[in-house]
Amino acid sequence: MLITDSQIHLWDIDRPERPWPQPPRGTPQRPDGFSGVQALAAMDAIGVDRCVIVPSLVAGDSNDFAIEAV
Repeated sequence: MLITDSQIHLWDIDRPERPWPQPPRGTPQRPDGFSGVQALAAMDAIGVDRCVIVPSLVAGDSNDFAIEAV
C-alpha cells in the first residue's frame, strides 16, 4: 500500500532573489526553510511514499520553489 501525504509545504528563506510578501503572511514553522531534499528525508523516515506539494503562503504566491523540488 502506498502512503500519500495530501499536503506538504516547501519554502525558501526570505532573500533578494526570492523575496517574501510584505507585510509577512505569517511565521514559518522552520526559520531556515524546508526544501524538497529535507521533505524526502522526513518522508523516508516515517514511511510516506509520495506527497502533494502546496507552496507555503508565508513565502508568497509563486510556486517556483515547489516546481524546482519536483
